[in-house]
Amino acid sequence: MSFKNIRRSLAKRKFLYQLRIFLHSSKHENSRRDLLPQPPAPEEEQPPVVVRRYDEATDKAAVEELERRCEVGQPGKPSLVTDLMGDPIARVRNFVSHTMLVAEYGDVREIVGVIRGCIKTVTSGKRSSSTQLPVYVKFAYILGLRVSATHRRLGIATKLVQELECWCRQNGAEYAYMATECSNKPSLNLFTQKCNYVKFRNPTVLVQPVHLHSKPLASDIMIVQVPPQQVELVYRRVFSSSEFFPKDIDRLLSNKLNLGTFVALPKKSVSKWNPKAGEFPPSFAILSIWDTKEVFRLQVKGVSSLTHAACLGTRVLDAMCPG
Repeated sequence: MSFKNIRRSLAKRKFLYQLRIFLHSSKHENSRRDLLPQPPAPEEEQPPVVVRRYDEATDKAAVEELERRCEVGQPGKPSLVTDLMGDPIARVRNFVSHTMLVAEYGDVREIVGVIRGCIKTVTSGKRSSSTQLPVYVKFAYILGLRVSATHRRLGIATKLVQELECWCRQNGAEYAYMATECSNKPSLNLFTQKCNYVKFRNPTVLVQPVHLHSKPLASDIMIVQVPPQQVELVYRRVFSSSEFFPKDIDRLLSNKLNLGTFVALPKKSVSKWNPKAGEFPPSFAILSIWDTKEVFRLQVKGVSSLTHAACLGTRVLDAMCPG
């Protein structure tokens, strides 16, 4: 699905950016008999839910405890818990336009929900017909939605999403998107059924353990670290016509969390390579590395003590005997 088709068919609707899942777009209603009207049942008065902006001075401890109790994964199976390392807003702090909201429940104003969001200006995949320059749009990214297990099915998640979307509109966002796992049915139901998001992409996240052992490199290949200014020229030339390319790529490349950009190329091409001109040889691979471990860490829970000890042992052995 391209931006062009989205604009035609969805106009200003939101869409779901989700991980490896296929959804049916058609909905069928089951036939039913008409029933005699029944008197409405008296509604129980629900405790108030207040959504407000996160206050680091007063909310930090409560949000950290909420995050600790909200595991990611299926019950009874190994799950991941996000360790934000003492900074609940760390995942969006590096974006110029960002916010974090909390939901308070009841008269005691207990924090039972949290959501984060940021706005990014990215390419739409099209160019202006008059200038041939990339067309940029503002995207809001919704992430880090958590609701206490004891306060779910009370509409708190829906209210958090709606309040964050209101903030996104006020700050000029044209679309909102989020990412979730295909097994996270509550999240899928919330965004697709209640909030009218639709599937947009099916990316796959690949994981590779980082070891201290060096891996052999082919004798005819060279790896070179390239300065941010030269990388920016290459990225803009190669990706400016794609979707989701950030307008502030220069800011991202110069961020303190960026560990650098590395290029692998054939040694025979080095003599013909002029990186200062922003040009690369016909055959090359480029990779920019972001130090996420300084922002958050993922902890595995729900595994046996034996499995945990075995994993820890491999790390200790790797550190003692680097290759």
